[in-house]
Amino acid sequence: MISARQFAQLPPELRGELERRIKSARDIRTARRFLRDLHPKQRAFVLDASRRKVAVCSRRAGKSHGILAWLLDGALEDPGGLSVYIARSKGDAMRIMGPAIELYSRLYPELQLKLREIDGQRLLIVGLTRHSIWLAGCKDQSEVGKFRGAGNGYKRVAIDEAQEYGAFLRDLITGAIEPALVDKKGQLLLAGTPGPIPAGIFYEVSTGDGGPQWPTHHWTIFDNPHIRDAEEEIRLFCATYGLDKDSATYRREYLGQWVRDEGALVYPYSANVNACRADEVPDGGHLVLSLDFGVVDATAFTLLKTIPGAPEVWVLRSWSRTGLIPSAVAAHVEQIISVHGRGLQIVGDEGGLGKGYAEEMRQRYGIGIVAAEKTKKRAFQEIVQGELRSGTIKIVASECHQLLDEMCLLQWAPGKLAEDARFENHCCDSLLYGVRAARAWYSPELEPPKPGTPEWWAAEAARTKAAIRKRAEQRSKKLSGLRR
Repeated sequence: MISARQFAQLPPELRGELERRIKSARDIRTARRFLRDLHPKQRAFVLDASRRKVAVCSRRAGKSHGILAWLLDGALEDPGGLSVYIARSKGDAMRIMGPAIELYSRLYPELQLKLREIDGQRLLIVGLTRHSIWLAGCKDQSEVGKFRGAGNGYKRVAIDEAQEYGAFLRDLITGAIEPALVDKKGQLLLAGTPGPIPAGIFYEVSTGDGGPQWPTHHWTIFDNPHIRDAEEEIRLFCATYGLDKDSATYRREYLGQWVRDEGALVYPYSANVNACRADEVPDGGHLVLSLDFGVVDATAFTLLKTIPGAPEVWVLRSWSRTGLIPSAVAAHVEQIISVHGRGLQIVGDEGGLGKGYAEEMRQRYGIGIVAAEKTKKRAFQEIVQGELRSGTIKIVASECHQLLDEMCLLQWAPGKLAEDARFENHCCDSLLYGVRAARAWYSPELEPPKPGTPEWWAAEAARTKAAIRKRAEQRSKKLSGLRR
């Protein structure tokens, strides 16, 4: 501290700089008033200075407001710096954070919040400190690399809806984010609602099961003062879908508790039952390539095999790519044909814009593609569930990472009448179409019985009787002709 007399004796340029700094510090203290408007559990979360922490919340708990407050608090500490908010896609990032940003812009104008689109990336600029918060998406392993080039490093990184990420989440954290936090001793947050399977890095760091537990904050819809009559709303929800307060869905979605609930998964994959190696797949057989076309979404490819007389469907490879125009899809298919031959059966989803993709592949590229069977999807999903549980669907795990990521996340919406729209299903839909097509090649009632079995002798007797009957009919017709 200096006295007023000492301050007056400073050179004008130094005195002006000091005045600016004092005003800036005062403005920042004033700007932090948004912390007073958080409920106690949100405020404790924001003020926790831990380098690594977790927020495990229920649905409608006010998680996005807490995360935005945490990011803004860091932005006020780091003039000119960069923080990151990551969702599964850039669109999801804006859908989740957009309402909170709009509210904060209206209630706290001193922050000078502005949304900007720069080089295709959406940035939230905190004008008071010229700090940028990158609103980003990371849908799969292919997008992990874009978070590696962090310039001077990240101040804070929030990975939201962490339960929706596949196995690539671990690489996103350890391979891309952690090194970028070193420069500024930055902070990392994993946030989300518990998933149906207690596994993965989000589960590990929030419970300590499988590794060190990070400082964990927990709040639910019942802590959110802006949700009126939360108890009554949840009671109606449970009554509508036949749930009680011991059900896994209620405990997971509205209490924010980790509960194993394999029945919530659309496709209950088990590595012990369904995984296989490439060298375990039998030679020969019939191949099916199944396509789920995507224009904005990803286009998924799944290659399957069946063996005549055998019940198994072997899933050889499954992957997806975004931004593929019809010619690019055709190029992928031609490459597969060049490896496996023209005998490959190709089916594709011709719903919506998929019909245009399929027609162009037929007419321009001469690729024989037939429309995938899509009727009674829900009923066939039950059949595929049964085949997964019985082990008749075998998946080459090393070649199907994206499919397995989807299968371990794709859940039923309440009531189990349709899939939950929060989760990707491109490879899963491709699998479903492919299994339906491959199943047409397995007709156990048409397969001949093994020689020497009772069934074989019965079939031989039936054939002999049929041959005798046919010869008798032919003789009768011939004699009738002679009489005339």
